[in-house]
Amino acid sequence: MTDRDQLIMFVVGAAVQALPETFFISKILLCQHSAFYKMSLQGDWGESYKRCIELPKGNPRIFGSFIEYIKTGNTKMLWLTGANAENVQTARTDMHHIISLHGLADMCQVIPLKDRILDVFINLPMYSQAPLIFEHIEQIYQVARPESKIRQWALDKWQRNGSQLSDEQEKQCPRFAIALEHAMNESGPSEQIQMNDFTCVYHEHAGNIRCPLHQ
Repeated sequence: MTDRDQLIMFVVGAAVQALPETFFISKILLCQHSAFYKMSLQGDWGESYKRCIELPKGNPRIFGSFIEYIKTGNTKMLWLTGANAENVQTARTDMHHIISLHGLADMCQVIPLKDRILDVFINLPMYSQAPLIFEHIEQIYQVARPESKIRQWALDKWQRNGSQLSDEQEKQCPRFAIALEHAMNESGPSEQIQMNDFTCVYHEHAGNIRCPLHQ
């Protein structure tokens, strides 16, 4: 079997639910989309010989959305999730799911998916017009790398809303408290970025280049 023909099996969720779920994906397809898996599965790492990868603490629903994107490039589940939210609580639950998906895309270095997720947060009224709650700030700082643009988006949105941190919240998420204090001492928050702009400060591409997602 050639490298192109190989399938990778992911076993997800053994530690979080009674029966884990199994996902199959072409190794070559996964490596085309994910810089992380390209390095680990095609290099000299031990995982390059694996055909089965276990993610016992992974969320099967989130991983399923990730695999759907890798296989199809489809992000409709992002737009439909928020658009169909019936109430604020449902929207918060959906946002928790999408932030987790962004964290997975961040870890696996799938940049286009990360950018699409931020498009949803910026442009879908269910998210763009609602204040960002502290629970989601905490989650973003837990799952996103320090250099990830979603942290800057969260910081800007928090400032735009004029939200304040309580002493308890500062203790719960000190990294955000430090970033917020620094931002308040600098210039004001970034301007609202719309989908038809030539650039997007929250996308991971060169600032003076028109975003390929908007062409």
